[in-house]
Amino acid sequence: MGQSVRTVLSISGLFVGAFLLSFVFIKPADMSVLVHEISSPSSHALKTLDQFGFTDQKPQAWHGAALLPMQQANYIVPAAGVAADNLFLYAQASITILAGDAGGISANVNRWYRQLGREEQSEETLKKQALPVKSDAGEWQLFKLSDPKVEKAIYGAILKAPEKTIFVKIQGPAQTLSDNSEAYISWLLTVKPLISVEGREGE
Repeated sequence: MGQSVRTVLSISGLFVGAFLLSFVFIKPADMSVLVHEISSPSSHALKTLDQFGFTDQKPQAWHGAALLPMQQANYIVPAAGVAADNLFLYAQASITILAGDAGGISANVNRWYRQLGREEQSEETLKKQALPVKSDAGEWQLFKLSDPKVEKAIYGAILKAPEKTIFVKIQGPAQTLSDNSEAYISWLLTVKPLISVEGREGE
């Protein structure tokens, strides 16, 4: 059996998991981009993270996936301590880089609230909810949102960088996000400009 066939078979479960995620957070029209061989190079004109001058290091248990529109990195996140074929417990993690302030923190966090079916929050309330996370890239504003009624959650961190805004987000079943909370923070801390990484390697 060829290497390509073995690769396709080994990740076939992830394809189905990605499809199921579409019913929660991803528009069906986007699935033609997501569901393809993860190890193959991207065939569409989307800019990857390194093309924006940034890098990251995903947790070992996470699986790389094809980019969706407005993404620079995309991962499928399995639940901890459950059978690998329990596809309903998969989550999705992504990095998005947009020009300028991308509409501001309040507008984006309230969009996440709407995605969970919850009411928007005032700017004052959002400032209280923001959790500062310092990293080599700067100080992120982290928000952990959830809706107990549907047992879904979104963790999203926002960083204002020169001439751009970076979003590092994970979304899916609340329990899966809780299980991966430390992994998410560890991943967030790896998102940094390539220049800082290259400079450190040269020391």
